[in-house]
Amino acid sequence: MDHSHQSLAHNRTCQIEYCPECEVMHLTIGPVTLRLQPSAGHQLCSALVEALERLPSRAPTSLRPVLEPRLPS
Repeated sequence: MDHSHQSLAHNRTCQIEYCPECEVMHLTIGPVTLRLQPSAGHQLCSALVEALERLPSRAPTSLRPVLEPRLPS
């Protein structure tokens, strides 16, 4: 089954696509792709923000705007 994916976001580290037929997000980091329901994507985003905010003070602190989830329109 070959579905068309909508690109939601990408940068040098990862790519995020959405399959409207399956209602699944595809998070690709290097050779690994995670397939997540959007609700799991929100939970992952929340956990990443929490973890990044707890990093030592030498780490960037203004990460929240970068990591806010954007769902397909």
